[in-house]
Amino acid sequence: MGRIEELKRELLGLEKTKALLKLKQERLAELRDRLGHAATSSVEQRAGGGAADYISSGVAAADELAREIAGLQRRINKIHIALDFLDEEERKIVEQSFIRRRSGSIKTLSAELHKDRSSIFRCANRAVARMADLLGENQDGE
Repeated sequence: MGRIEELKRELLGLEKTKALLKLKQERLAELRDRLGHAATSSVEQRAGGGAADYISSGVAAADELAREIAGLQRRINKIHIALDFLDEEERKIVEQSFIRRRSGSIKTLSAELHKDRSSIFRCANRAVARMADLLGENQDGE
């Protein structure tokens, strides 16, 4: 899949990615809270298990979840940086064509911007290509 098509897919899923980020952040907070309670509780240690094993596996799970959260946050931030690179009209078209896509959004944009549907689609494709170029240049230095 090309960079542009991949970016379009990410834009279409951006709101879901943001929701997933919030859910994972909440899950991490709950996990850390449970770990804090386990560390301070007077649970008796048993051979082959107990609070120490629970805490150890919980810390590993929390670390993994924190890495996932950081990855999602980086993806979201990169998209927002690329959106900021666009002019106001391009950004509006990309947001309504991909991110906050609703039934009739192209028709609404067409009327609002006094452009035909073809022009809206061409502008959206050019804007996404510009974003993909910017993000592609950034990947070279990662």
